[in-house]
Amino acid sequence: DGQALRRAIERTAFPAATDDSRPVLACVLFENRDGAVRLAAADGFRLAVTTLPAGAADVGAFKVPVLVHRCAALALADVIGKYTGPVAFRVDKWSIQASVNGSTLVARRGEGTFPNYEQIIPRQCRTTILADTGELRAALAPLAKGIPRGYAPLLTVTTAPDGNGLTLSAISGENGGRSSATVNAAVEGAPVTAALNARYLADELAVSGPTVEWRIMTPDSPFVFAGPDRLAVVMPMHIFDRKSPGR
Repeated sequence: DGQALRRAIERTAFPAATDDSRPVLACVLFENRDGAVRLAAADGFRLAVTTLPAGAADVGAFKVPVLVHRCAALALADVIGKYTGPVAFRVDKWSIQASVNGSTLVARRGEGTFPNYEQIIPRQCRTTILADTGELRAALAPLAKGIPRGYAPLLTVTTAPDGNGLTLSAISGENGGRSSATVNAAVEGAPVTAALNARYLADELAVSGPTVEWRIMTPDSPFVFAGPDRLAVVMPMHIFDRKSPGR
């Protein structure tokens, strides 16, 4: 329905590029995947993929993948998301139309071909972390805020050797000291120390369910955040990259 579509767009569109120098990556992809409407967006550093619940939208309109500019997709979410009921899509060569309960929004289709995002999604992992979203968000917020201007927003994540906990660490203050916080977590597999952009983790936590499932193959491999209807991939950062422009 309209509310499910709004939720899917809001959980998918934010990784899309915010400038038009890469027009394809400034769009959200709508496609028919295994009989369901799937949305995807990426900017080269992260990827979000969300599948709409069965019956929430007419999948038959997407005989070919359709690109919708990020701003138009968010406008679609704002208008259509006010209504319940199935969303009817109509796609032609130049535009996409979405209708629900008598309200219709028309957006121009983007041009180009969206990258084959499936090939960048890791299929294996050595470490799986399960943590409470609220607790992780509360631990992250002061660490991210304390990173001084001019430093990369690098967050180091270290799992406890016994598999019971997770430590977050970030540079704090102009003298290059560090602050850390420990979070309860269930860790399966090999202990790991890895790093990622603190802002990207905050964005993921903002759209996650009650529990975060975080999969890591190696510290240099893309990280996967997995849920029942959504998957995200975030590229790692290098721990030695202490003072460099943020990505």
